[in-house]
Amino acid sequence: MKKIGIVTFSSAHNYGAVLQAYATQTFLEKQGHKTEIVNYRPKAIDNVYNIYRVKNGKGIKGKIKRLKRRIGLRLQTPFRIDKYNNFEGFIKNTLNTTKAYKKLPDLQKADLRYDCLIAGSD
Repeated sequence: MKKIGIVTFSSAHNYGAVLQAYATQTFLEKQGHKTEIVNYRPKAIDNVYNIYRVKNGKGIKGKIKRLKRRIGLRLQTPFRIDKYNNFEGFIKNTLNTTKAYKKLPDLQKADLRYDCLIAGSD
């Protein structure tokens, strides 16, 4: 049994990225290996999928904008909130991930000990 790290963008909220990470993890585990998905979540990727994100959202004005955004989403498009929460729940509860690394230097300094690293297609 080998300890294998999977390097891919598993936090993207699209079916291809998440299912590719899940399928790779599942296949390797069925082969008898211990797997972890290296949870690299750069802000640029998370911001693309964050439905609560607002531009120029600092300070009290930013808090007000985010509150308005949440209320507007809940009233106008509640399915987007459900979809967002479902993706985050699947990533958190189904994928075996490391702690989140938000910046590349943090990932480069991380003590990731694997027998093998696999880079995903995403």
